[in-house]
Amino acid sequence: MCLGVVGRVEEIMDMVAKVNIGGAIVEVINAIEDLAVGDLVIVHAGLAIEKISREGLIDNIVLFYDIQKYHYIANGYSEEEAARMALNDIVSYGAELGISVDEIISRISLSSRYEKYFGDKC
Repeated sequence: MCLGVVGRVEEIMDMVAKVNIGGAIVEVINAIEDLAVGDLVIVHAGLAIEKISREGLIDNIVLFYDIQKYHYIANGYSEEEAARMALNDIVSYGAELGISVDEIISRISLSSRYEKYFGDKC
């Protein structure tokens, strides 16, 4: 199985781009024709292989929330503790990519099953 990671383009230099991935600036080969500073990209094996839209990124962050939450539950945390910890994880990740807390919470809160964990933020 292959894994691509999402990063934000910080600088473009011919065929090489500097991408911020989790706070680390890495140089990758640019395989995207119309790449621009600020674009969100998927990086795999040292290549920027695809742009990802802001909406697509938020959708992925919400999926990551579910994965994290069930990871914490599987490791013995209550459902409420797991939801709070998972939210902290994705808020941190989203902030690195320019996604606000409100955008993340509003997307998660579209499903009423999460409302009890976020109180007045929903």
